[in-house]
Amino acid sequence: MKIVFETSLLLLILALPSPAQEEDAKPEKWPKLSDPERRRMRFQLRQLEGIDGSEAQQAKALQAEEVLSALGAGITLEVLRQLDSEDEDKVAALERVLDRVLSPEYGPLVARLVKRKESAVRIYAVSRLARNHQQEMAPIFREALKDDEDDVQFYAALGLAGLSDMSAMKVVFDRCRKDWSRFAGVIDEVLSPTRSAASADWVLAAMQPKDVRSQVVGLRLLRSLAPSTYKEKLQAYLDADQNAVKKAAINALRVVVDGDPPLEKLSVFQAIELAEKWRQR
Repeated sequence: MKIVFETSLLLLILALPSPAQEEDAKPEKWPKLSDPERRRMRFQLRQLEGIDGSEAQQAKALQAEEVLSALGAGITLEVLRQLDSEDEDKVAALERVLDRVLSPEYGPLVARLVKRKESAVRIYAVSRLARNHQQEMAPIFREALKDDEDDVQFYAALGLAGLSDMSAMKVVFDRCRKDWSRFAGVIDEVLSPTRSAASADWVLAAMQPKDVRSQVVGLRLLRSLAPSTYKEKLQAYLDADQNAVKKAAINALRVVVDGDPPLEKLSVFQAIELAEKWRQR
């Protein structure tokens, strides 16, 4: 009897999923909300409409975000339907909520959204996948490069670069020439974890000596891609004739070498002073 019991217990233990298996488990369907939860979701979504700059309105919006986030990923499809709103503040709030509820295990479900007809949904889906750094999403990114929407192409190329695949990095480089301020945050979020010599070398090769804008863009990207051993390569740009390049080099050195944030507003005199300090290091 004792032997039978111990054998049964052993079989039960072996049948249990290992921690690794549980970690790898990914849901096959979106969670379902109960009827009360759905009513709560709809009410809170209405609270995000027409938010102005008043303190009371801002507090109401933040409360709505908290309640929606607490409902979990079951709200995803309804929230996605509202991403095409012309209310930019509402869309920003919806995206923050989605970012909170769509943890990496929902990656395969998010990947299905890349084929949706609504461009706002496709853009968000690819951007979310890019920030997840999941190697299995590389084929999704490559397919998304064929999308008609420029933003989808951008996030697809960024997602590949975040997986250390620089094959489409030119898409990111070219977009940063005109839209750096818009994408600076997500670029650093995606690229910093993959900082490497190979990625930095790609950017250095793309920087054209006589193209000031190209050099500025490249130095900005190197904030997120260059390892600290690239100090001397970055210092070489301190001697540039163009002040914009000099500033970009200073900021790249600040981030890469010291881990300090960039100084976006540098006067000419500050740039000269800081450049001299960096030359001496």
